Amino acid sequence: MKIPYILLLAISAGFLQPIHAADEGLHPWTDVQGRTLEAYFVKSDGVIVTIKWNGQVVPIPLVSLSPVSQALAQKLSQAPVPPTPSNPGQIHSWTDTQGRTLQATFIKADATTVTLNWDGKVVPIPLASLNAVSQKLAQDLASASSKPSEKPNPKPIPPPAPTLQPTTVEGELSLDAEHNWAST
Repeated sequence: MKIPYILLLAISAGFLQPIHAADEGLHPWTDVQGRTLEAYFVKSDGVIVTIKWNGQVVPIPLVSLSPVSQALAQKLSQAPVPPTPSNPGQIHSWTDTQGRTLQATFIKADATTVTLNWDGKVVPIPLASLNAVSQKLAQDLASASSKPSEKPNPKPIPPPAPTLQPTTVEGELSLDAEHNWAST
């Protein structure tokens, strides 16, 4: 069986790297043998639960998970995360018309294309290839980013220039020391 081996590998590698339990997106996933790891929930179709662990998207058969983890997958797959169009710089889920989903940051959108930052790459996607929810999200984010902000960004105040005191020459000077010179 390849899946328990992947889960065992994922769990053992988890002990080598710190897990950020304070992150609200992480969930504990336990298999039927009692091994647990913490990962992000991506999606579940009732047969396979897909998690994101250490940057890798890992599909796991639902039957290989404990009843508690199966219930968690069912709960998370039924509870849609409402997108927040007020924050275009946030990572959002984008789903195409075939049901494939990716996590990316909105950059801009026009009438035919939405441009996303996906894993550091700028990717233009035809708006027609996205499902209705993702198209609406793109429109909402485009209108939110085009609205002028309520607070104008003030210009930063430059730091004051440092005050230097000239070195007074008395006797010999050390060439290893730093000296402030003033012209007269």
